Amino acid sequence: MNIKAKLLAFVLSLGILSGALAGCEGGSGGACNSEDPTVLYTTPLTDKLAFPYESDYATKNFDTTATTGVMYGKVTLGAVTDGDTASFTTVNGTYMRVRFLGINTPESTAKVEPWGVKASKWMATVFEKAVDFCLVTDVDVHGTLDSSGSRALAFVWYKTAANDELHPNQWRLYNLECVEQCYSENFLFEENAMGYLDPFLTAHERGETCGYRVHGAKDPDYNYAKTVSEVTCYYVRHNFDKIGIDFQGGGSGSYLHITGLVVGQMGDNMVIRDLVRDVDQLDDDPLECLYVYAGYSSALGSKVAVGDIARFYCRASKYPKTSTNIQLVDVSTRNAGKYIFETITPDMEEYAELLPVAPSADMDPVIPDAEITTIEELSKYYAYYCKLRVQVREIHHTEIDDDGNEVEVNGYFRETFNSQNGLLTATTVYAHVAGTEVICNIRIDGQTSGLRAGDFAVGDVWEFKAYLSMYYENYQIQVFNLDKTISNAVKIS
Repeated sequence: MNIKAKLLAFVLSLGILSGALAGCEGGSGGACNSEDPTVLYTTPLTDKLAFPYESDYATKNFDTTATTGVMYGKVTLGAVTDGDTASFTTVNGTYMRVRFLGINTPESTAKVEPWGVKASKWMATVFEKAVDFCLVTDVDVHGTLDSSGSRALAFVWYKTAANDELHPNQWRLYNLECVEQCYSENFLFEENAMGYLDPFLTAHERGETCGYRVHGAKDPDYNYAKTVSEVTCYYVRHNFDKIGIDFQGGGSGSYLHITGLVVGQMGDNMVIRDLVRDVDQLDDDPLECLYVYAGYSSALGSKVAVGDIARFYCRASKYPKTSTNIQLVDVSTRNAGKYIFETITPDMEEYAELLPVAPSADMDPVIPDAEITTIEELSKYYAYYCKLRVQVREIHHTEIDDDGNEVEVNGYFRETFNSQNGLLTATTVYAHVAGTEVICNIRIDGQTSGLRAGDFAVGDVWEFKAYLSMYYENYQIQVFNLDKTISNAVKIS
């Protein structure tokens, strides 16, 4: 029995469907909006649910080491990942990623699904306007961490601003509101000490009866076409709008088929470069690249190696969402049906036929033809696999962190650790293009490159063969996994 069938049977057993399926009424969750099933304005269930922690939430710490009881506490918002995941900092300073209980919004990061981008944008809008947050969970029923052990589990209460047009100065349970707004089906099937089950079931009932959003309405900005576009990296980067993506929306339903040379890997993710030039390119234009985000548990790294030709299906999106940096996502790594992921290795006859030049020459990076002295000159090499020299710098000012927030940084590097397991997830070493003041930082993902912050010192000059990407306002070198056959990171002085 699928989730909807189980839910319907459970709801019927509670006797709360009486009269709800007649005509266009949405039961106790409110009437349907008959004019446009994709737009919801009323949330009666969320409106009337009371916030019971006003007296002491601000002094409570949300501690994932708790073993029993109802746990709650004030938190500060870090960043929104998608419609059901965000990061927060607790009152004692613990930074954690949180997976929201009772909901599962469509994907919008490594995979793009109908309503996924809209769910993510809606949550970002709601949370950006909020003035306070409180996490709560019933540890006995839900535990504290998800199956990966890296994300906390919680219901999220947020408080609206006094000037909020619809709900001024009100505490609201986001998880319930998300189900009521139909950006997610209900995934809460057990009662907890907070008494949330009944409103979640009623919200789902209304959405399913009315056919709102994830319950059947078509996402007007998602491409449902069955056709697949054969594209190059160049085409994706320069014709973003033609494959169904705009820089306001962020993601696309358009499915792409792309073939490229793997010039570098960062864990299970990779950078591919075009094999041929697009019709709009000149004969001497460099071949362009794209970062391919398959996710950090996709095992893509075991399927392909540097120097292989990869042929796969995917979609395109932006990251960070507020930038214009384009990447490939939703990579077909499981060979499901016709959407296969295949590699063509150097020992295969087809390999040499696909490459436009000799394999050894094709692995060469783009080398700047003149000294780079301005940000405009550096921008010419954006999205290329290139060779650049950078010099480590020390900074004492406000930077934009991984969550897009302003933080005070003093030193030459910043490390990010997983708040749950303590593992290093990323290192940024601050740098300039050697001999200039043009910012070009060094980005080392996780522990895969073989480099650590301790390998660098202020004033060191390094030469990298790497992918030049954008991160908010600055450019950065994305360091590849160190490969014994490719000298892609060398300390010069």
